[in-house]
Amino acid sequence: MIEASAVIPGDVYLGAEGSDLGTVFDTMPEQFGQARPGYPSDLFDSLCSQLPAAAQVLEIGPETGKATAELAARDLHITAI
Repeated sequence: MIEASAVIPGDVYLGAEGSDLGTVFDTMPEQFGQARPGYPSDLFDSLCSQLPAAAQVLEIGPETGKATAELAARDLHITAI
């Protein structure tokens, strides 16, 4: 396992079998989604307290959709790219 502090943006890391860890999401999306931690609800409560009701938001890189679900639960209109 690679320690988060050892990861340098832009570098390529190889897994135990020599696979590029940057492709994990593409090859195992269900496992990636299960392993990826969620975000604290307080984070979204704080964010949404700064927005008007039913605001339109742009989410860049929705990946697993965990943040998207939190935003949608707060009646925001989301465009995710």
